[in-house]
Amino acid sequence: VEQPKPKLQAQVTPKTQAQTTPANLSDKQKLLAIKHGYAIQLFAGSEKANAERFKQDWQKKLNTSLYVYKTKNKNKSWFVVVAAVYPHRNAAEQVIKNWPTEIQQASPWIREIKVVQESLL
Repeated sequence: VEQPKPKLQAQVTPKTQAQTTPANLSDKQKLLAIKHGYAIQLFAGSEKANAERFKQDWQKKLNTSLYVYKTKNKNKSWFVVVAAVYPHRNAAEQVIKNWPTEIQQASPWIREIKVVQESLL
C-alpha cells in the first residue's frame, strides 16, 4: 500500500522577516554573505566574552539571529552584536518596536549592512 505524499505548502515570507544564511558559517561569514539590508546594532564593547554573553542572553528573547563581529574603535579591538538583517530600514524599525523595553531603551542603532561589512576584521 502506497502512503500518500504530504502536500507541499508555500511559505509566505513577511516583509519584516530577516534575511537568513546557512547555519554552519561563522557570524562574520554570515554577515559578509548578505547582499543588502539593515542590521540592528544592540551591543558594543571591548570584551569578546561580554558580547558573546549578550548574544546568548538575548537571542531567544528577541526571537531573531544575533551576530558578533570584531572591529576596531580608537585603535582597540571592539566586539559588536547586531541583530539579523532586514530588507528595509522601516522593517528594522518595526521589529524594534516589538522588542522588550530594556532593549528599546538601549537605543538600538540601525546600520546599513554595507557599513557593517566594511568594518569587519
